[in-house]
Amino acid sequence: MRSISLTSAVLISINIIIGAGLFINPAPLTQIAEGLGFLAYLLSAVVLLPLLLCIAELATLKPSAGGLYIYAHTYISPMAGFISGWSYFLGKTTSASILAFTFCSFLRAVIPAFEPFSAKAMTMVVLFSLVLLNIIGVKIGGRIQWLFIALKAIPIGFVLFTGIFFAFDLPKTSSLHVLMELSTSVPIAIFALCGFEAICSIAHLIEHPHKNVRRAIMLSFLLVAIVSAIFQFSMYQVLGPDLANMKSPLMAYANALMPNSALASRLLNALVFSSVLGASFGMLTSNCWNLHTIATHNHFPYAKILAKLSNKQLPWVSLLMEAFLGSLILIIQSEQIPLQNMAVFGMTVAYLMSTFAALKLTHKREIVSLPRFVPYLALLSCMFILYLCTIRILSSGASYVFLIILALGMVVAYLRANLVTK
Repeated sequence: MRSISLTSAVLISINIIIGAGLFINPAPLTQIAEGLGFLAYLLSAVVLLPLLLCIAELATLKPSAGGLYIYAHTYISPMAGFISGWSYFLGKTTSASILAFTFCSFLRAVIPAFEPFSAKAMTMVVLFSLVLLNIIGVKIGGRIQWLFIALKAIPIGFVLFTGIFFAFDLPKTSSLHVLMELSTSVPIAIFALCGFEAICSIAHLIEHPHKNVRRAIMLSFLLVAIVSAIFQFSMYQVLGPDLANMKSPLMAYANALMPNSALASRLLNALVFSSVLGASFGMLTSNCWNLHTIATHNHFPYAKILAKLSNKQLPWVSLLMEAFLGSLILIIQSEQIPLQNMAVFGMTVAYLMSTFAALKLTHKREIVSLPRFVPYLALLSCMFILYLCTIRILSSGASYVFLIILALGMVVAYLRANLVTK
């Protein structure tokens, strides 16, 4: 498989991080923090920075397929690696399915010809179509990735460019009470910035990975955090407090600037949902390497089948299994909020394992470029995200099918390890 340049790696990472959150968050952030909502992204970047530094350092040491699985497997234990990799794989698979489902729901809403079809059935078709694109030879850093990036860049660029003309207006007033409440908006922004670690799954494909993986992680995260803050700021400058009650903020933004061009606002909205599909594609393409790596370490029966590579060195069986599991989870329980909770939970478990790995290495002085206090701060970040995730699960529910698949995988891997040992 052809190597991925640093530029392509950064764009792939940005494509994965920016899903639907950026376009959905303006309303809830405004409800909580009014004109200061943009600060939520900057505060979230500070909260996530220690975790980012730890994962970037681990990725530099081990630029391997399977990223977060490899760190826990190598520096803690094989079972810790499995828990990390399996949780992360299911979390990302669920995220990719949610994004594909969101895209299909949009199609059914705007194109009458799709209305008779089930959104779940359409999502299955979309997921397996994206898998087929990979199998027939579409490269993760190739033209289709650039197409999805372009679809995402147009609506974002429109808001950033036009927002410049409003940036120097008198700021909208925000009370001291709003300033005090700003911290409660941080969880919304944190979940929108998660995904910076996805590029670790394909670190082995990046040119000169020992120096470029860290750059790709840091650059993509910082760019997304800054762009997200400016996007939120621009939206509020144009729409003001009314933004808090808008279900389609981007359409309202376009209508405010171009009241006589309804077509333009609908086109921008279509580009947003097309870009959501691009994020799903990026997740599927990178995440399949996590399952492939788990299989190569023989955690499952018939692992050799899952570990198969195509002539183009693509883990095509793992890709198919990823689409199958994503479809299964969505078919049995399609409520998006519980599924989102599970996706974040799976990723947070992997974050926590990677943090313990970094903590162990700094104590053994095997990582000298990372100050010893950083993993402790990263541990606090993980505990904070896990706390937020727990609150969300208790308030809005969990996906039981996700938990069942997660538990079954762990039981099978545990039994497998004992049988192999004996």
